[in-house]
Amino acid sequence: MSLSRKPPARLCPVVLPALWHTYEGPEHHAVTVDLSAAGIKLRASRLPQVERAINCQIRGFEPMQARVVSVGVCDFLIKLTGQTPAPVEVVRRLIELGKQQAREFDSVRINRRIVPTQTKVEVRLAAGMTVSATVLNLSASGIALHLEVPLALGQAITVGSHAAIVTRHLPEGIGAVFVETFDQGAIHKGMVL
Repeated sequence: MSLSRKPPARLCPVVLPALWHTYEGPEHHAVTVDLSAAGIKLRASRLPQVERAINCQIRGFEPMQARVVSVGVCDFLIKLTGQTPAPVEVVRRLIELGKQQAREFDSVRINRRIVPTQTKVEVRLAAGMTVSATVLNLSASGIALHLEVPLALGQAITVGSHAAIVTRHLPEGIGAVFVETFDQGAIHKGMVL
């Protein structure tokens, strides 16, 4: 009888901007993808080495210590090793955030949405490729775009000069959250990304 390891079942998709770095190295941008019994999966253009100890900062959480469990083509899996914040609390909050993200797209909005006068924008993908897109709407925290190129959830993009993470597939395009939110007063019809 042969025993084969199955990949861990996906517990909870959750997309949040993050940073990671080794103890002696520079910070690198990443985004969480999901949470499973195996750990927290992050997607990034720069990947750490397996078994490497790293510091990880996920938006809304204190910095945490982790060990890299596995590395894929564009993602890596970490297990939390530190006790602050408590790993069980991190998992609980990530599950809550994942459930909030899974709610209907038309749920209550915190930031008002507008359609700017200038709707054409360039979108730079992680590989350096640039594609044209049309702004469907935007707010202080995110943007909806129509573009002809399929993008993956969790993919890092740059809209104009603003870093963003793809968080939704829409019938007419994608939704993305800005890595750094705008001040509400900066959102107006004449703005150019």
